[in-house]
Amino acid sequence: MNFPHPVIIQVGIPETGEADYIPRLAEGLSRLEELLPKPDIALVVGGVDPYEKDELPSADLLKLTKEALFERDMLVYNFLQDRHIPTAWTTAGGYGARSWEIYVQFLAHIMPQRIAAAPNCK
Repeated sequence: MNFPHPVIIQVGIPETGEADYIPRLAEGLSRLEELLPKPDIALVVGGVDPYEKDELPSADLLKLTKEALFERDMLVYNFLQDRHIPTAWTTAGGYGARSWEIYVQFLAHIMPQRIAAAPNCK
Protein backbone atom coordinates (compact mmCIF):
# COMPACT_ATOMS: atom_id res chain seq x y z
CA MET A 1 0.00 0.00 0.00
CA ASN A 2 1.13 3.49 -0.74
CA PHE A 3 0.40 6.00 2.04
CA PRO A 4 0.77 9.73 1.58
CA HIS A 5 3.29 11.48 3.76
CA PRO A 6 1.86 13.06 6.89
CA VAL A 7 1.59 16.79 7.05
CA ILE A 8 3.13 18.23 10.20
CA ILE A 9 1.94 21.66 11.22
CA GLN A 10 2.96 23.68 14.22
CA VAL A 11 1.09 26.81 15.18
CA GLY A 12 3.84 29.19 16.23
CA ILE A 13 2.99 31.34 19.22
CA PRO A 14 5.36 34.24 19.89
CA GLU A 15 6.52 34.44 23.48
CA THR A 16 4.62 37.60 24.29
CA GLY A 17 3.14 36.58 27.60
CA GLU A 18 0.04 34.95 28.92
CA ALA A 19 -2.39 37.69 27.87
CA ASP A 20 -1.59 37.13 24.18
CA TYR A 21 -1.13 33.38 24.23
CA ILE A 22 -4.72 32.10 23.95
CA PRO A 23 -5.91 34.72 21.40
CA ARG A 24 -2.89 34.00 19.20
CA LEU A 25 -3.45 30.27 19.46
CA ALA A 26 -7.12 30.71 18.49
CA GLU A 27 -6.05 32.85 15.53
CA GLY A 28 -3.52 30.21 14.50
CA LEU A 29 -6.14 27.48 14.61
CA SER A 30 -8.45 29.57 12.41
CA ARG A 31 -5.68 30.13 9.88
CA LEU A 32 -4.87 26.44 9.94
CA GLU A 33 -8.44 25.58 9.07
CA GLU A 34 -8.37 28.02 6.14
CA LEU A 35 -5.14 26.60 4.71
CA LEU A 36 -5.75 22.87 4.92
CA PRO A 37 -8.49 20.38 4.20
CA LYS A 38 -9.90 18.42 7.13
CA PRO A 39 -7.20 16.00 8.29
CA ASP A 40 -7.75 12.28 8.84
CA ILE A 41 -6.32 12.58 12.36
CA ALA A 42 -4.62 15.17 14.55
CA LEU A 43 -1.76 14.34 16.89
CA VAL A 44 -1.69 16.85 19.72
CA VAL A 45 1.44 17.23 21.81
CA GLY A 46 0.34 18.85 25.08
CA GLY A 47 3.54 20.37 26.36
CA VAL A 48 3.99 21.47 29.95
CA ASP A 49 7.27 23.37 29.56
CA PRO A 50 5.49 26.75 29.61
CA TYR A 51 3.93 26.00 33.03
CA GLU A 52 4.92 28.67 35.54
CA LYS A 53 5.92 25.95 38.01
CA ASP A 54 8.08 24.05 35.53
CA GLU A 55 11.60 23.68 36.87
CA LEU A 56 13.49 23.67 33.57
CA PRO A 57 15.36 27.00 33.21
CA SER A 58 15.21 26.95 29.39
CA ALA A 59 11.43 27.24 29.58
CA ASP A 60 11.55 30.58 31.39
CA LEU A 61 10.58 32.63 28.34
CA LEU A 62 6.87 31.91 28.60
CA LYS A 63 5.38 31.12 31.98
CA LEU A 64 1.70 30.26 31.88
CA THR A 65 -0.61 29.62 34.80
CA LYS A 66 -2.37 26.33 35.33
CA GLU A 67 -5.59 28.02 34.24
CA ALA A 68 -4.06 29.30 30.97
CA LEU A 69 -2.75 25.84 30.11
CA PHE A 70 -6.18 24.36 30.79
CA GLU A 71 -7.71 26.99 28.52
CA ARG A 72 -5.11 26.11 25.85
CA ASP A 73 -5.88 22.40 26.08
CA MET A 74 -9.64 22.94 25.97
CA LEU A 75 -9.36 25.36 23.04
CA VAL A 76 -7.51 22.76 20.98
CA TYR A 77 -9.72 19.90 22.20
CA ASN A 78 -12.96 21.74 21.38
CA PHE A 79 -11.62 22.94 18.02
CA LEU A 80 -10.93 19.35 16.98
CA GLN A 81 -14.12 17.91 18.54
CA ASP A 82 -16.34 20.53 16.88
CA ARG A 83 -14.91 19.52 13.49
CA HIS A 84 -15.15 15.77 14.18
CA ILE A 85 -11.43 15.30 13.68
CA PRO A 86 -10.10 12.14 15.35
CA THR A 87 -7.28 12.94 17.74
CA ALA A 88 -4.45 11.30 19.57
CA TRP A 89 -2.99 13.20 22.53
CA THR A 90 0.42 12.82 24.00
CA THR A 91 2.13 14.71 26.77
CA ALA A 92 5.54 16.31 26.57
CA GLY A 93 7.92 18.21 28.76
CA GLY A 94 7.09 19.14 32.25
CA TYR A 95 9.97 18.99 34.62
CA GLY A 96 9.61 19.02 38.34
CA ALA A 97 7.29 17.91 41.05
CA ARG A 98 4.21 19.82 39.82
CA SER A 99 4.11 19.14 36.07
CA TRP A 100 1.51 16.39 36.54
CA GLU A 101 -1.05 19.05 37.50
CA ILE A 102 -1.45 20.12 33.89
CA TYR A 103 -2.13 16.63 32.55
CA VAL A 104 -4.49 15.71 35.37
CA GLN A 105 -6.68 18.83 35.12
CA PHE A 106 -7.28 18.21 31.42
CA LEU A 107 -7.93 14.47 31.76
CA ALA A 108 -10.15 14.93 34.82
CA HIS A 109 -12.30 17.31 32.80
CA ILE A 110 -12.65 15.39 29.53
CA MET A 111 -12.64 11.76 30.67
CA PRO A 112 -16.04 11.66 32.46
CA GLN A 113 -17.81 13.04 29.38
CA ARG A 114 -15.83 10.74 27.05
CA ILE A 115 -16.69 7.69 29.12
CA ALA A 116 -20.34 8.69 29.37
CA ALA A 117 -20.46 9.09 25.57
CA ALA A 118 -18.87 5.68 24.89
CA PRO A 119 -21.53 3.28 23.59
CA ASN A 120 -20.51 0.28 25.71
CA CYS A 121 -19.90 2.11 28.99
CA LYS A 122 -23.47 2.70 30.11
